[in-house]
Amino acid sequence: MTEIKLYKSPWKAIRLLLLTLPFVIVGFYILSKQDSDRTMAWACICFFGLGIPLGLFNLFDRRPQIIIDEKGMFCRQSYSIFNKSVDKGFINWDAISNVYLKINKNSYRGLPLSPQKFICIIKKDNSRSDLGRKNPRSFGAFGLGDFNMPLLMTQKINEEKFVEFIKAMSDAGTAGRQSLLLITNF
Repeated sequence: MTEIKLYKSPWKAIRLLLLTLPFVIVGFYILSKQDSDRTMAWACICFFGLGIPLGLFNLFDRRPQIIIDEKGMFCRQSYSIFNKSVDKGFINWDAISNVYLKINKNSYRGLPLSPQKFICIIKKDNSRSDLGRKNPRSFGAFGLGDFNMPLLMTQKINEEKFVEFIKAMSDAGTAGRQSLLLITNF
């Protein structure tokens, strides 16, 4: 069985480490001074220090984040340990009704921040896949779908081609899906 696997980007984990480590070092430097504000130093160390284990985890985690095969897609970031359904984080191709890309362009007081990208999937009403029953707290107000795949930590891909690929896989039959998996490049 042919599978496509997308992994976490190690460069994004290194970037997270490089962005948080200086603040932790500055926090320890402020803490070492005799006449300094210790609460500010500890706040800096504790807050930015959380980025270090998170960055190390993302750097050394070599599990695939998105797995695509003939049956459907599995997204580890959409996987929930609190979800009681059988197919956690998995959605069948037959359950997909619509797919679109959602980009949240965040800013703070006019300063652009990192955009958050999601592949949003609207599922058919009669399907029983990942979200066994309809989620009462829908993300429709945020422009998200029933099944959302965050692309924040995944390796660099062309998101538009990826959305078109998912649409083609959901529309194709079993034999067509196998051939699409073999000729994919995004």
